[in-house]
Amino acid sequence: MMTPRTTPLYFDFMDEQKRKMAEIVMDYVIIFSISVIGIVTNSLVILVYAKLGFKESVAVSMTTISVWDLIKCIAGVLNNFAGILFLCDPVAATSWLNISSAIFNLLICFSSYVTSVMAAYVAVERCLCVSVPLKVKWMLTPKVTLIACLTISVVVFGAFAVMFGIYDIIWVHDDTLNATVAIYKKSKFSVQNEGPLFAYYNLSGIVWPLAAFIVILVSTIIIIVKLRQGSKFRAGQSGSSSQNEGHSSQNKGQTQQQRQQQNFLRRDRQVVKMLLVIIIIYIACLARESPNI
Repeated sequence: MMTPRTTPLYFDFMDEQKRKMAEIVMDYVIIFSISVIGIVTNSLVILVYAKLGFKESVAVSMTTISVWDLIKCIAGVLNNFAGILFLCDPVAATSWLNISSAIFNLLICFSSYVTSVMAAYVAVERCLCVSVPLKVKWMLTPKVTLIACLTISVVVFGAFAVMFGIYDIIWVHDDTLNATVAIYKKSKFSVQNEGPLFAYYNLSGIVWPLAAFIVILVSTIIIIVKLRQGSKFRAGQSGSSSQNEGHSSQNKGQTQQQRQQQNFLRRDRQVVKMLLVIIIIYIACLARESPNI
C-alpha cells in the first residue's frame, strides 16, 4: 500500500512590501532611535562621574561600562545610518550598508561581550562590598579598579578583534544601480583558516557570556543572602537594646524598633528587587545572538 503524497502548505503572513516596510521601521526607526537615546544617556553618565571625580571604585567601573555602551550605541547609529542615506543617495547607502555589516555589526556584538564581562566584575565588586565591607576599601581602590577594567576591556575585546580581519572591502560595478558600490567578501586569511577561526569564534562567543552570567548569578545570590542576614542581625540588635530600657519606655522602644525593622526590611527588599531587575536585564542582553559571519 502506497502512502499518499502530501503537499506542504505555506502561508505568507505578509508580502514582500510589508516585510520590507516592517524591516525599515525596526532597523532604521526603532533601533536607530534607541541607539541615539543610548548615546545621550551614556554621555550624561560619563559626564556626571567625571564631574564627581573618580574617588570611588564604583565610579571607575560604571564609567567603563558606560564607555563601552556608548561605543555600542555609536556603532548602532552608524550601522543603521544607511536608512537615512537611502532617502537621498541609494548608491552611497548600498555601499554604507555593506561596509557597516562587515564592521559595525561586529563592533556592536563584541562591545556587548565586554559590557557583559564588566557587569560580572561590578557584581563581584558589589558582592565584596556587602560581604567584607571593612576590607573592600583597601582591596578595591580606584587604581586597582582602573587596572582591572582596562585588563578586562583589552582581553575580552582582543579575544574577538581577530574577527575584524575576516572580510575585505572591495569596489565593484552594480548593474542594477549602474554605479560602483562597496561590497564585502571573505578575506584570504579567513578562507585559509576558516575551520579553526570560526570554531574559536563560536567557542569564545559561548564561554565569555556564559562565564559572565554565572558570575552575575552567584554574586547576586550571595548579596541577597548577606542582606537578609544583615537585616536579621540588625533586628536582633534592636530587640536586645530595647530590653534594657524601663517598663515605662518599653512600649515606645518596641514601636521604634518595629519602625526601624520595617525600614531595614523595606530597604533590603528594594535592593534585592533592584538586583533582580539588573540580572534579568543582563540575561536578556546575554541572550542576544552573535552575528552570522
